[in-house]
Amino acid sequence: MEILFMGTGASEGWPGLFCTCRHCRRAAQAGGKNIRTRTSFLVDRSLLIDPGLDVYLHMLRYDLRLAELDGIIVTHAHADHLSAEQFTYTMPPFAHRDLSKPMPVFGNGEVLDKIRHVIGSDDDEEIRASAGLDLNLAEPGKPFRIAAYTITPLMAAHIPEAQCLFYLIETAGKTYLQANDTGYFPDETWKRLENRPIDLVSLDCTNGELDDRTHHMGASAVIDVVERLRKQGQLAPTAKAVATHFSHNGGLLHHELEAALNPHGIEVAHDGLRVAI
Repeated sequence: MEILFMGTGASEGWPGLFCTCRHCRRAAQAGGKNIRTRTSFLVDRSLLIDPGLDVYLHMLRYDLRLAELDGIIVTHAHADHLSAEQFTYTMPPFAHRDLSKPMPVFGNGEVLDKIRHVIGSDDDEEIRASAGLDLNLAEPGKPFRIAAYTITPLMAAHIPEAQCLFYLIETAGKTYLQANDTGYFPDETWKRLENRPIDLVSLDCTNGELDDRTHHMGASAVIDVVERLRKQGQLAPTAKAVATHFSHNGGLLHHELEAALNPHGIEVAHDGLRVAI
């Protein structure tokens, strides 16, 4: 399994879209790995996680063929993770593709309703026929399959007024835990992860040097989660841990994040990072 970190920034990107703060100026001046588009992942060039605001840029940058994906999974309905309007381009006259093989799309109820709204139909059969999208509800703890992948949605600790999920993805004896837009995991998620060996985990590190771990995590919380996974035997010594989803509000540029996380065996993601397991 190979994970491509297409984007590694929080909702405003980094440098922030309208921001003039010191950390955005530092990132712009340093360039390179400090320039972060909105978070999105590609698994084996088959599964897209979070088609957000920069999905078109990612398509061009990484030679991504959206119509050839096995499926799309969405963590939650925030625009940086679900740019729902772009699903209108799945149908004629914007796209000419084989609509007889609908693209599986999984997300929570709010995600699916946003897609239905922009397409202009509440009838999933009509959406399947007109837009070539097969909309499916993802529910915590209920595994589903896309092609050769078994995917288990898990509850995130993100915003109390809306459900946010992240995903455990398994194929060919390998397991990837993708966990952005979450604070320290809820108890129910820790229970679902018991006795589940993980070969790679990627974790939200929005807060950087800050220790608020209620809606997002920072470096200290990421270290705590990784150490707990290791202590419980879920992350073997050879397993990989990666931090991603960074915000200028966290204050740490790429090399500063490396200084905080690398000593704990945690890699710092950048746009374009590929991790194979």
